[in-house]
Amino acid sequence: MNIYANLLKNTSILFLGTICVRAISFLVVPLFSSWLSSEDFGMFDLLCIYVAMSVPLLSLSNGEGVFRKIIDADKERTIRFTTVAFIQTIVAALLFCIIVPIIFHFYNEQLTIPFLSLALGELIAYLLTNYARGKKKTVLYASSSFIFVCVMAVSVTYFVFLKKMGLPGILYGYSLGFYVESVFIVCRTGFFKDVNFAFVKRKDFAEMLSYSLPLIPNKISWNFVNIISRTLILLFIGAASNGVFAIASKIPIICTALFNSFHMSWQESAVDAMNSNEKNSFYNNVFNKSFELLLSTCMVILSFNHFLFTYIFDEKYYEAAYISPFLIMAMIFFFFSEFFSGIFNALQKTSVNGLSTFISALLNILFSLILIKFIGLYAIAIATLFSYMFLFVFRWVKLKKFLSLSVNSDIVWRVLIFLVFVVIQYINCLNLHLLSIPVSLFLFVYMNRFVLIKITKKLKRNR
Repeated sequence: MNIYANLLKNTSILFLGTICVRAISFLVVPLFSSWLSSEDFGMFDLLCIYVAMSVPLLSLSNGEGVFRKIIDADKERTIRFTTVAFIQTIVAALLFCIIVPIIFHFYNEQLTIPFLSLALGELIAYLLTNYARGKKKTVLYASSSFIFVCVMAVSVTYFVFLKKMGLPGILYGYSLGFYVESVFIVCRTGFFKDVNFAFVKRKDFAEMLSYSLPLIPNKISWNFVNIISRTLILLFIGAASNGVFAIASKIPIICTALFNSFHMSWQESAVDAMNSNEKNSFYNNVFNKSFELLLSTCMVILSFNHFLFTYIFDEKYYEAAYISPFLIMAMIFFFFSEFFSGIFNALQKTSVNGLSTFISALLNILFSLILIKFIGLYAIAIATLFSYMFLFVFRWVKLKKFLSLSVNSDIVWRVLIFLVFVVIQYINCLNLHLLSIPVSLFLFVYMNRFVLIKITKKLKRNR
């Protein structure tokens, strides 16, 4: 199978699995946010960010490490690096068990067990999902994500809606989803067959860390920025505004689903293409096609923006409708920054990713501090947009040393059309918002017509 077909196949599988996960997640968010106060929902979002930052930090980014080290390894190297990652996970779990009770003793002891449960669940799932990807078990990975969200949705409904457990209940619900997902992966992959302490050599730890350590800033910096941002909102605007910003962050969810699916398969394809004669043309073609797809998808999401806040979300979150367009634009720049990141990872030049993320994160915090007193919640969204723009430009410039990426000439007018959809979000005209929906759908089909035709023909041949 050629690298284009492999990328399309993996992205399709992951997208189909992820879109189901995201759809369920998207449907339950209005329920969860209505069952909890805006303060508790904002605090839940903040605690999730703490976990997302802590897991790669304490595990030394072993998930990405095991993925890269076993994806093209023989049986012996697979066992060695899987065992190294397993040891790192055990150490990280012990650190969580020591640190979390100490911190929550001074904050809120009632949240100690729920938060620790969530942290350990995500830590274990982080290792196992990346292990499954490294073994190229794409269908299994997508299936495990679906299992997670189903178990999570049912569990949160039970703990929060039926048992009225509030914030601890939603933490337990998410935890249970991670644990069931992990058990599923272990049972289907035979994970422990690749764990053998006798195979491990001291140099394996050094090799793993030389790859994974530079990725830690890339993994934790944005979560650190999110923590600072939420803290600034709490201090300067109020706890309820954290809930508003959390809901605004959910709007790019379909684009995020597409991005996550593509990025995971892209990491594999970027490695496969590194030794190919058509490396440059492959990277350029994928870059331009994915740009058109993402831009047109974001147009559709923007066209439904006010509809969602009028008819789906609680009216107390309506202010988020004016925050989300900035976050959608920021997500586009982040998508392509991560596209470049996949190439740097394939080149094993992970230090570029770490440095660029660190600088961009500092800029984000600086912009937020300067602007929040003047424009409130908009400051966080605009700071996010500017910092991701910097990240995109920085990595593109650095990447030119290794390969040449060119942009199609017709990209400019497509960007201008997208900006028109952004402006429409700030015009108080219901008819204009309704008209933008069919227009965005037409543009989506037109901009991706060649890809859609190819997919249609392939489906017909496979009947």
